[in-house]
Amino acid sequence: MKKKMLIPVLAGALIIIGVALFFVLRSGEDSYFNIRILYSEGNVSIKRDDTSFKASKDMKLRDKDYITVASDGFTRINCDRETYAHFEHDTEAVIKAASNKKLTINMVKGELVIDLQQKLADDEKLNVVTPNTTLAIRGTVVAVRTYPTE
Repeated sequence: MKKKMLIPVLAGALIIIGVALFFVLRSGEDSYFNIRILYSEGNVSIKRDDTSFKASKDMKLRDKDYITVASDGFTRINCDRETYAHFEHDTEAVIKAASNKKLTINMVKGELVIDLQQKLADDEKLNVVTPNTTLAIRGTVVAVRTYPTE
């Protein structure tokens, strides 16, 4: 009788361990999952869907968020894995997170400094798109200034 009970118990334990391992391993593969604001001063707003709100520390950003930094503002975001984006005053940009390992910042106008303190893995991508240029960044500090197109 004990042997009959042992098989279902072991099968259940293996299923639970398998599910737990799946979630642990999956959480480590997402590189750009936690895009968040580290610091914000002055007038910085986020437009998400049809709603605009003031940016605040530790706010998580999402795909298609439109960032507007006024003339008195500045914000710094953490793109995960020791990657930082500094949005200077009079800057507008759209965050595009196609997947958790592919981040694109579409610059509309203004200045942006990207600071990668650790080289990206082969399957990770960070692109900055301006009206005239696309930069694929792997591991460095890059400053970009763009002007709105007429």
